[in-house]
Amino acid sequence: MKRVLLVGNAPLPDDNVKKRPSEGLRTWQFVKALTGGMTNGSAAGSTSGSMAGSSAGEDGSRNGRVLSKMVPRSGLDLRLVTIAVDDCYDDEDLEPEVGTQASLGFADGGSDGAAGSGAGADAKVTRESLLRKDYKYGANFIHHQISENDSSLYGTLQSIIDEHKPDVIIGVNLDVCNVLSRMRFDCVFWADMAGWTMAKAQIDAYKTRNDRRLGSYLRLEENVLARADFISVVSEAQKYTVVGELAMMKKMGAYEFDREFVVTIENGLEDFKSDRIEKIVRTVRNSPSADRAWSAGGLEEVEDSGLRYFRGPSSYSGADIPSNAFVILWLGSYSAWVDEETLFKGVEAAMAAVAGADEGSESGAGGGGGGGSSARRGSGLNRTREIYFVSTGGLSELSKSEASVSEGANKTYLNFKEMVGLSRFKDQFKFLGWVPAKHIPYLYREADIGINVDRRCLDTLTGSRNRLLEMMKFELPIVSTFGTELSYGMGSFGACLGVASGSIEGVRDAILELYSNPARRKDYGSKGRKYLESYCAYDRVMKPFNKWLGKFSIGAGVADDGLGRGGSGAARGSVARGSAAIGDRAHKFLVKFGLK
Repeated sequence: MKRVLLVGNAPLPDDNVKKRPSEGLRTWQFVKALTGGMTNGSAAGSTSGSMAGSSAGEDGSRNGRVLSKMVPRSGLDLRLVTIAVDDCYDDEDLEPEVGTQASLGFADGGSDGAAGSGAGADAKVTRESLLRKDYKYGANFIHHQISENDSSLYGTLQSIIDEHKPDVIIGVNLDVCNVLSRMRFDCVFWADMAGWTMAKAQIDAYKTRNDRRLGSYLRLEENVLARADFISVVSEAQKYTVVGELAMMKKMGAYEFDREFVVTIENGLEDFKSDRIEKIVRTVRNSPSADRAWSAGGLEEVEDSGLRYFRGPSSYSGADIPSNAFVILWLGSYSAWVDEETLFKGVEAAMAAVAGADEGSESGAGGGGGGGSSARRGSGLNRTREIYFVSTGGLSELSKSEASVSEGANKTYLNFKEMVGLSRFKDQFKFLGWVPAKHIPYLYREADIGINVDRRCLDTLTGSRNRLLEMMKFELPIVSTFGTELSYGMGSFGACLGVASGSIEGVRDAILELYSNPARRKDYGSKGRKYLESYCAYDRVMKPFNKWLGKFSIGAGVADDGLGRGGSGAARGSVARGSAAIGDRAHKFLVKFGLK
């Protein structure tokens, strides 16, 4: 039995929270890779219930029910730790649960004596204590969750490592890997670093006009690379940036010459239970009956099958967008890599074209040459169907770990809203704020197209975009700028209508093309779903990890072209290495399990 410790982030995809972060989605990819199937839901599920209690609400326990039916791959003893991203949870999302830290042996918060934030009958109820959860799903699957702001985080994590004695530790996301790099352990460390740290540092420095955090970002990257034995990234472009960083750290010598230890694992996506349209039940008052005229009537719960989230009068969100409007959906945060100027001016120019405004150049849309031409393009369009822009997301709280990221995103959002406020079409821009995950399917159902506009920068060129995967999953036609490897793949497949980065006219024309052609919208939507199923399924994107995991699980030999980072004793002896050199722990691991 091989002991595996997987450390990532929460919330996980089926948690009902105000934000579904990319960190949680990335963590789920590795959870699915490490679990080989589903139980019948009896033994494992009952174990989870006995340890975690039954006070959690329907939405809050959904992920628990999903996890309780999953079993680790054969030969694995799996321990999952999720570090909860506090900003993703509203207060109402944090329902008290029966604490189980004492039963799992971590009530003291670790070997350093720090108190566990959720333990003890007299413990103060805080956000941190409510985010603390411990579940046992059968004999070989335990799940711990702890807040990123919990003072006992490091001590608790070290206690879990000491107790579990893992043969391999898998860290998902940079901040998690950085925490792990500070822990005491003597086993193989797989670091998943989706998104290039220094590209994020650069664009945040640009947005905030301040370079002072560059050194801090670099130290984060170096801490992880100095400790990691195997590294996964999100794109081929990022792979080579990491290889370059390793070369600068003198970790690309003779031993590493013909061994692959930096691999690309693209973002994937699947259908989640929370994607389903839920039945909406509302309470109505019945009129007094004829034989009981004196009665005020009774209350009855009825299913509302005609719910509209943002369309029509009395819509759920209060946006009250005309039922026949053409809706462009922006989903998620306004990250620092968003080109908010091109986004705004392109959308406004399309609105002006539909309105038939020959004064477009005076409205602000003409900043990119979209003025008079917008009016000309407006001829022949159905002006009774106005264009509306519907946005989720908003201001992000400044987290401890990524204050610069949040600050840059907030500047992007505020700048976009400022431009909207000066537009004569400002009433056609609707901001819904952070929408609970379970409401997202309604947005996709009512929108006509989705949009993604990236700034052309290193973060774009080396990264990926989960929002594009989400849109394709729901068969929403997409207008997207080119930049990420994902966007080029989608464009060549016909899964999106791609435009050049920074092109206001391109964004405008793409919107108008889909506005005027329902058949094209349907085609892009169906091809998007097909692209997702063909190229973004978990089984496909996780192949490099699954290949390595399969060999790790059975303890059989590893081919030289595989992910095993061993070699003959003579080869090892010919290259002197310090204890921090990449490959040392991997070599011990290979010898221990016969993978050499």
